[in-house]
Amino acid sequence: MSDNNLTNHFIIAMPSLMDENFSQAVTYICEHDANGTFGIIINRKSDIKMKDVMAQMKSFASRLKVSIPAAEAAGIRIAVENHCDSFSEEILWLLDLVDSPVVGACVDTVNAFMVMEDPMTAIENLAPRAFTNHFRDDRIEFQRYGCKLTGTAVGDGDIDMKRAYEIIRTTSTMRRINIETEMEIPIDSMEVALRMEKETVERSIRYCREVLGIKREAQE
Repeated sequence: MSDNNLTNHFIIAMPSLMDENFSQAVTYICEHDANGTFGIIINRKSDIKMKDVMAQMKSFASRLKVSIPAAEAAGIRIAVENHCDSFSEEILWLLDLVDSPVVGACVDTVNAFMVMEDPMTAIENLAPRAFTNHFRDDRIEFQRYGCKLTGTAVGDGDIDMKRAYEIIRTTSTMRRINIETEMEIPIDSMEVALRMEKETVERSIRYCREVLGIKREAQE
């Protein structure tokens, strides 16, 4: 990926910028490529009304409720992730509304950053209700245009993975850590991309085993 690519950056407007669209704005860049740029201004009121957001949440809850009988019949559970557009408390509200033992959370250890929520707060809120997890670390890189989240091996980034694991271990029923990596890999060389992914996963596994002390449970 080019050094000038702004995907996953936070762009902070210069104080001297007078453009009415971006004056004093902090913008999260969701996508930046040859087709253009898409971002969200995160520190400004939106035209979206709360009643519209609540209607969307209730609609999603209704669809979840419809899915519950099929999930129960199949013996599976549904986990709702705190993705890049959801606060942990919104996920909790949704789970309370659905009110089913087969619907819980999937806690991602990084995604809270995308909505300016402390990742540890999100983990503390969701871990007791979570069925599964995305155990992921990112590095915060401060750059000319703001800051950027860059994927790393678990333990190599700026997320407090020791605390994240301790919260999960002590407050949830989860007995499995699912390592997730989101690396900036080259798209022009499959060989290089696979090698980078393999090395990142191996470093993550070593950190989880040697630093966090995560071991495979003995099979009965």
